[in-house]
Amino acid sequence: MSRRQAAYGVMILVCLQHSASHAFWTALVSDETPPATCMMHPAVTALCSGRYCDNIELECTDAQPLAFDGNQRSWSPFATSTTPSAKCDGNSYVTGIACKGDYCGAISIECTRAFANATACTGAILSEECGGVPYTVGSYYAMIKNLSCGSSCTMHDIQAHNLCGGLHQFKKNGMYIHGIGCRGSHCDDVILDYCHGP
Repeated sequence: MSRRQAAYGVMILVCLQHSASHAFWTALVSDETPPATCMMHPAVTALCSGRYCDNIELECTDAQPLAFDGNQRSWSPFATSTTPSAKCDGNSYVTGIACKGDYCGAISIECTRAFANATACTGAILSEECGGVPYTVGSYYAMIKNLSCGSSCTMHDIQAHNLCGGLHQFKKNGMYIHGIGCRGSHCDDVILDYCHGP
């Protein structure tokens, strides 16, 4: 269950330490709600629910080895099925999410500049059809290689062929969300771009 954060104070610098790890969730975001942020902490994963992944929430952490410059925050253009990706620049990480349009069909991310470059990036795919949790892109491609839809397959096709059980859940392992993408109608498949920090 998501928990709302009570305070949204402006901080110039947020230093995150390894000790006393604390993970927390943003409020659910959909086209009917305002944006939600991690209060300048990095997002480490996302979940979705509802038709076409209509409701999205971020898991945030305040205990990772990143330092953020609170004066360097911006929102990306909206990613849609026709403009399929929104990414933070090399020194920034996702710290918030917003959406608009039917079924949250356009997604924007808040990017906050960190004092470290993103490295060793990989992707995960998120859709309500297979439980609303992120799966590795590699297992997704392994499942669709024998389907007639080929590279245009979506998670809906995976579910329709009873292949969800063959997907491998993505393990964050010290990675943070660096970008987001859309595939399918109303951004039904949300692509998460994960990168390692320092």
